[in-house]
Amino acid sequence: MADSDVRLLAVRMLTSLVRDGKSLSELLPAAQLDLDTREAALLQELTFGVCRSYGKLDAIVDQLLKKSLRNKDTDVRMLLWLALHEIGSMRTPDYAVTSSYVNLTKKIKKPWAKGLINGTLRQFLRDQEALTIKAVQSNPHSLPDWIQKSIVKDWPEQATSVFEAFNSRAPLTLRVNSAKTDRDKLRETLKAANVHTEVCEHVDTGVRVIDGPPVTSLPGFAEGEFSVQDQSAQLAAFLVKPMPGERVLDACAAPGGKSCHLLELQPSIDLVCLDSSAERLLRVEQNLQRLNLKADIVTGDAAEPESWWDKKLFDAILLDAPCSALGALRRHPDIRLLRRESDIRSLGKLQFSLLQSLWQLLKPGGRLIYATCSVLKKENEACVGRFLAETPDVAETPIDAQWGVPASHGRQILPGQNQADGFYYAILQKL
Repeated sequence: MADSDVRLLAVRMLTSLVRDGKSLSELLPAAQLDLDTREAALLQELTFGVCRSYGKLDAIVDQLLKKSLRNKDTDVRMLLWLALHEIGSMRTPDYAVTSSYVNLTKKIKKPWAKGLINGTLRQFLRDQEALTIKAVQSNPHSLPDWIQKSIVKDWPEQATSVFEAFNSRAPLTLRVNSAKTDRDKLRETLKAANVHTEVCEHVDTGVRVIDGPPVTSLPGFAEGEFSVQDQSAQLAAFLVKPMPGERVLDACAAPGGKSCHLLELQPSIDLVCLDSSAERLLRVEQNLQRLNLKADIVTGDAAEPESWWDKKLFDAILLDAPCSALGALRRHPDIRLLRRESDIRSLGKLQFSLLQSLWQLLKPGGRLIYATCSVLKKENEACVGRFLAETPDVAETPIDAQWGVPASHGRQILPGQNQADGFYYAILQKL
């Protein structure tokens, strides 16, 4: 496939993201199926790079255009975002960028935009430095204003480091399958294949890859010796501490990383993997199959247990609640474009509803581990604090750990701490 075709794919994906609210997690894997390794990497760099810098790119476009583009011409704006990203952040020659994106106007069936794209890019090349400086000054972190204000409000002393982490690239982190190997052995195997790694600081199953080929090409992947999972997410299974024979619920299980980790730590548990999406549960089944693990897969709404629950109480519940996912922004830069401030209120209601519903499924003496990949206090310690205040048979188990920072309830990992994603955890005990 020619690079121009990859660019066309990028235009279509970004248009679907901006106009229709589709995430790159939905769009990218399917688009990459028919691409070779280099083309797939180019498509990811184009789409991720534009999302990471969209605030700056959009500010530049606004300076260059004499009048705003209509909503139906979102694809033309995406042409400009992509071209500016290639000129400013990639090694593509300027003339090649201009020529390619001018030609793409025919492929998106908007030949009228040929002159617009050509003239706009030429003007940018003449005044690139001044235009970029002004754009960066207007939005230095390339973030929506509400996200910047929320971070400064919740984490005033750490805001600068959080913003820096948001704009960094997430490392590839592996979770060693302790049922098949150990961290030292895996690192030796990878070293023999000229793959350089380092250990994660706070989980003995964590390995960061410093450089290497795509993960599916790494030795041991097909054999199930490891999975991809950020260090912060790996903490979940250790906090659950599954014991032999326990009945455990992973309440929002897809895509299954935490479910598999629970079984790797304790294969004898009776694990129920629940998710409201049957399609997403296919990923859980695939991960379980690759790792030769077994669990009960159930499609159902965690907020409505009567529709799926068999009335057997659980010893432990892991609630990795739906959230804004701002803690994983560097790994999912399209969150900048997808998330809205109004989402936080609706997510807070959902998170509290899930806590209330799932609490009824827990045995006396059982434990519920509440987790999000958010850094907003409304979704985390405030939600848990309200649940503690309104629920008579609950007590908080303090988390004594070296990772993250203590919150009023639970513990918060901020993005970039120990090169990990932002995450929140709290442990609730049923009296």
